[in-house]
Amino acid sequence: MTADSRPSRTRRYVYGGLLAAVGVAVALALVFTVGGAGQKKDKAAVAESTVAPLDTDVNIKDALDGFKPVQNAKPATPITTPKVTVPVTGSSTDGNEKTFNQADADYVKKGILGDPFQAIATSGADLSLKDFVGENSCWPQDGDELTDAVENQGCELVVLANGEAGAYEIDEDIKVNRYVRVMGNPAVLPQIDAEEAIRGFTVGPGGFLELQFVRLRGGGGETRDRYGLEGLGLDSQVGEVRGGGVAVEPGALGSSFVGVTFIAVANDLDSVTGAIEDTFNLVGGRLYGGHVFVAAGTVTFFGCNFWDTTLLLPFTDQVTIGGDVLVVAGNAFFTGCTFTATLLFGSFGGMGFNVAVLGGNAVFTFCVIQAQGVAQSANGAGQVLFVGGGTMIVTGMDFRFASAILFFSGIGDFFVGGGVMIFTGVTIENTYPILAAYGAGFYLAVGAGVMVETGVTYVQWNCPAHLGLTGASIFLGTGVSIHVGVPASFYGTTVLVTGNGGFSYNGAGYSLWLGCPIAVFVATFAFFGIGGLVSQPAGFMVYLGCPAYTPAALAYFSGLGVIMFLGAGSAVIGGSPVAAPAFKFASRPDGTPNYWIMGNGDYTKGIGYYAKNFTNEVTPPPKVRALSTDDLHSAVSELRAERRLSVSSISSLLGSFKETSGNRFLGADMRVAPTFNKEIIKTLSSWVPSNMIEGTKEILKLGDGVESRGPLLGTAPDSELDSCSFCGDGEDVSGFCTKFDSCSAMQEKHPEAEAAFHPDEIKFDPTHVVIATFNPTSKEGQKVDAEDFRDAFRSFFLAEGTTGVSVAAYSDEPDELFLEMMPKRKLSGLTNGEFPISTPLKAAFIVSDLELANSIKAMMEGHTTDEYKKMQGFVIQYMSEDGVDIGALDGGIEKVISIPAYNSPDFSTAFEKEASAAAGTNSIRLIDGDHTGLPLSHAAAGSTYTVLLANFPKNIPLTLQLLGSQEVGGVSKQTATSLASVKTDKDGGAKVTWNVPKDQALGDYYLKASDATGLIFGMTPTLEVTAAPKRKLWGPHMTL
Repeated sequence: MTADSRPSRTRRYVYGGLLAAVGVAVALALVFTVGGAGQKKDKAAVAESTVAPLDTDVNIKDALDGFKPVQNAKPATPITTPKVTVPVTGSSTDGNEKTFNQADADYVKKGILGDPFQAIATSGADLSLKDFVGENSCWPQDGDELTDAVENQGCELVVLANGEAGAYEIDEDIKVNRYVRVMGNPAVLPQIDAEEAIRGFTVGPGGFLELQFVRLRGGGGETRDRYGLEGLGLDSQVGEVRGGGVAVEPGALGSSFVGVTFIAVANDLDSVTGAIEDTFNLVGGRLYGGHVFVAAGTVTFFGCNFWDTTLLLPFTDQVTIGGDVLVVAGNAFFTGCTFTATLLFGSFGGMGFNVAVLGGNAVFTFCVIQAQGVAQSANGAGQVLFVGGGTMIVTGMDFRFASAILFFSGIGDFFVGGGVMIFTGVTIENTYPILAAYGAGFYLAVGAGVMVETGVTYVQWNCPAHLGLTGASIFLGTGVSIHVGVPASFYGTTVLVTGNGGFSYNGAGYSLWLGCPIAVFVATFAFFGIGGLVSQPAGFMVYLGCPAYTPAALAYFSGLGVIMFLGAGSAVIGGSPVAAPAFKFASRPDGTPNYWIMGNGDYTKGIGYYAKNFTNEVTPPPKVRALSTDDLHSAVSELRAERRLSVSSISSLLGSFKETSGNRFLGADMRVAPTFNKEIIKTLSSWVPSNMIEGTKEILKLGDGVESRGPLLGTAPDSELDSCSFCGDGEDVSGFCTKFDSCSAMQEKHPEAEAAFHPDEIKFDPTHVVIATFNPTSKEGQKVDAEDFRDAFRSFFLAEGTTGVSVAAYSDEPDELFLEMMPKRKLSGLTNGEFPISTPLKAAFIVSDLELANSIKAMMEGHTTDEYKKMQGFVIQYMSEDGVDIGALDGGIEKVISIPAYNSPDFSTAFEKEASAAAGTNSIRLIDGDHTGLPLSHAAAGSTYTVLLANFPKNIPLTLQLLGSQEVGGVSKQTATSLASVKTDKDGGAKVTWNVPKDQALGDYYLKASDATGLIFGMTPTLEVTAAPKRKLWGPHMTL
């Protein structure tokens, strides 16, 4: 199928699907009752957004005249620039008046960096702009003129001044092979319609597309024969989309998107009949970057909306990799973006149904992801966001998903195959009346690497549910997982769980939990597996300030560890009481303890890492001050009292603790509360929702007594744990623990009043990620394994006595699926006859101390420094123990990413520089006070805000205006209010204080800054003026 013969069907299938026959009948009924109305509503919305805020009695271009260039205008304050000395070739009226002509334009433009229209503002001449405007800015009125302006006219600024529906329809993709900025208007959002084309824009080598304030309806892609079945007819075909809106090819410089609405809507009768036709014709679907496909490079999105709506899907094989955005290799930055997906009935398979980055970095700051449906089946990895190898950094996100019926099979809504995942200030709120989920990590999953979540809230409602999951919410295959200030609440009626880790799972490594209370409120509950909440088969775990509240009417547990299971390894547990009132509770084996610790004295050295026996010691072993168990208890209590329970403080404390025989398992501030009384209610009130406590009271009215969930602690027989430093209910538990020899001491040192955990005890640390690239050389037939490479760096820091460093390593090769587009990395320049092979790798070093991050960065940058040579020597010797001989590491720094501490004043400044860069050329951002990283979409009457201008030409006078509309004689007329005059600084930036009048008319507006010529201007996305400040939730505590 060509783009002409099958224009849009493939693109509209945002997801792939399989529906039962009854689903077809229901969907067809909806087409005539809902779908038709939805189509009319969509058209009405287009008309409203096109004309309602502006003039409704004239053509839209009249309203847009306010930001068209002023002909023959003089700059208000000319800026001193070198005199134009080129010959004057234009005509003049008196022989003395100088006319600005094309030669002048070429000369001035040649010496100016940044916005080319600074030439006009700095020329100091009486200007006749007609020729210059025609050459350097274009104002196309339709799709053909738009294509011509970008491909042939050489315009660096293309302004879409026609707001009429269908004005910018194109039937071929527009080729971009240079810098071009295509701009609409935030109040109008002119629509570029590429449904008749393969896609909207193709950015080729040397090209950079900056797209601002438009709607972009993507193209239909192409149809190809199935691989291996070429030429067998229609039933062997697959529709394929690679970037329905924009494709950035290898060699391109990248793309930037500001205030763009990406549209993929299939809610009419044609979409339903098309899905049925494709089902009968067995046409499959492949969606690689539904809106934006990036082969390599960096793309930024600021204030963008991704809108995907589908009623019915074909019953064929549909595979999605990056439903909205796919980055094969590179970086993707999203600031203040909203993803909205509506799928009534369907099944989708693949990975990253919103965003997929196969290799690189994905950064999301203050974004919202919301999805809804009636009956859905989700199958794959990273159902929302996917990173194959690299980093996923999510800050201040709100994720909401609601579906009446959901079947889930796969791993993670958010998934990193190998690398780093960092979530800070995130709210996850999901509702599923009927849920069946199988796989691993329903929400967050990392195959191997480092997972850090700080200030993340989990809330889930469901009625009947069956979960067969390893790590029902959180999964880490192996590595380091850090969880700080992560409360979770789960509500259900009848729930059956089978698996390993009813909330979280870490296969092997190190886990740190600080201040993570969890409440599970279920009427009828059954669990078959190990680790009712937390499971870790091997490694070391710190579990402090993590109380559990698990009321139930009827509960049954079959397995080991109602709350926690820890296999081979050791743990520090404290401040984590269990309140588990139930009308009826039973377990197998009878009396199963809440915390089950297998224990293994041989696995405790190095906190889950191991050091090899080197023939020549590279670094002398560190001197460690030995702390006793009681010292550790006292230190933890002191940290809690001073509200300094943090990642950095615990890492430092454990670094100075030397485990000895008999003290491998440590506990502090432990209690068990099988009964439900006023004291327990008071203890729970700081972290358990009040409605859950009231519900528990009602459940307990069903009977006279409450069933206890066994002892607090259990250990395996002959586990070498000859001392348990805390007690459960005060009685000896034969077969589970050899003795309780310090219960009295524990009770004396940690009175009942100190045992209750409060969220204020947590201190949040910043997180710094140092990303380094390596291309280590090795001998023929030898390849450096990423996991061994990671262990080498871990052991290096341990040998140096440096605590608080987590390490992840992963491959830096492009994915095989797109290998034809992305050639393999070149061999290291340090290869030679002895070491002819090199392996592209990346390593990420995660710390909470900025000084330590800078030290690691400095060490990786200087190949000739003693620090680099020491590190390289250690890694080479370490790898030789695995039979891999390395000649040189060939390392270097890629970037350092810093995430401010959650719930601190710095949190709302997260990624301020990135936000300014993402906002594009001549950017204007509305912020609240000093919250420079947080984009606002509203302003309250009577409040004061700050307007940030950035990326304008330097030292140029600008006028800031507020543009809106008001009713005059029943007609909407455009309004313009001047707010301030300002001059940009040497960096092209400025700051304006905006005091919104108390009597400011409510409604939609946008801000615009422009120079006297009208050729240099920038705008904000549409903002709403409201009567009072809106409450904006970014994570569990941050509000504005």
